Amino acid sequence: MTDRYDEEGPGGRSPPPRDSVLALLADSAFSHLVIGSLTVLFWRGLWEFLNRNLTPDDPELGAWICFAAGNAGLVALSLSQNLWKTYVTSRDVRSPRWIVGYHVYTYALGALNVLHWRGLWTLLDIYTGIGELNCWISTPG
Repeated sequence: MTDRYDEEGPGGRSPPPRDSVLALLADSAFSHLVIGSLTVLFWRGLWEFLNRNLTPDDPELGAWICFAAGNAGLVALSLSQNLWKTYVTSRDVRSPRWIVGYHVYTYALGALNVLHWRGLWTLLDIYTGIGELNCWISTPG
């Protein structure tokens, strides 16, 4: 008697179990619907907060501040990755040190990416205008 996991399909591979396909579909749906939506809300919320509160009367200065802070922060976070890893490493992933360190790093990385891209896109709009040139610069290839 053969088990369904022992049967070989086309190309010598055994077909994936039905429950793993359902898990893959559920994971994909959760990622696209929940995680994707929350990511967009995070970006949009922080972006709009910066538009309203970071030099609202001087968008060019705000763009340069975002661009500089975002890039400097991303470089600093990249260079300090081993320190973060050392700080949050624990045998127990439920330890407060791991939970706080992991979340602080994740939110800092997300916020610094928003700063970087807000600065870059706003500067691009300011210096090239919003038109055909901007489209060609923004769309490589």
